[in-house]
Amino acid sequence: MLRFCLISLFVVLTVAVADNTPKERISIKQTYQKRQLRQAEPTPGPVPVEQPVPATIAIPTNMAEACTSTDCNNRGTCFGTKQSPICLCQLGYAGPRCADTYCDSARDCNGRGLCMGTSTTFSCLCNFGYSGERCLTEATTVPVPTAAPVPAPAAANVPAEVAQPAPQVASAPSSATS
Repeated sequence: MLRFCLISLFVVLTVAVADNTPKERISIKQTYQKRQLRQAEPTPGPVPVEQPVPATIAIPTNMAEACTSTDCNNRGTCFGTKQSPICLCQLGYAGPRCADTYCDSARDCNGRGLCMGTSTTFSCLCNFGYSGERCLTEATTVPVPTAAPVPAPAAANVPAEVAQPAPQVASAPSSATS
């Protein structure tokens, strides 16, 4: 990839230097006309291109050695170098070097909750009725919150027509005809 980039950069620079037009303002139309004329002219053959000078990048020898799966405890694939490995762990393993396993809800939370994390660092989300770090404490009674009764408004703050009950209207007896 680096070699491709260097070759492309060299070609671009070579083409820019090969253009011997004076450095004056040229309109877009003139540039377009010159390009058409150059394309219409027959080319004598391939244009020789100078070989680019290879670039040398100094890599420290202590970082050049690639890591292997042993750097991930044989539980994952290693990318990077021995100095800074990056492990892609197999299913069931976690951690920077794949040394940890995921926690087990049946074992770590006593089957009374959902375990989240690894076997060394985890939290239990306990089922209803259980509590504690590992869901060991069983609740004997579950308190149910109750709403406090709303106090009746004081008579002084209520308008007179609301404070007094409405008069009862007597209804006329209905007559049934058969």
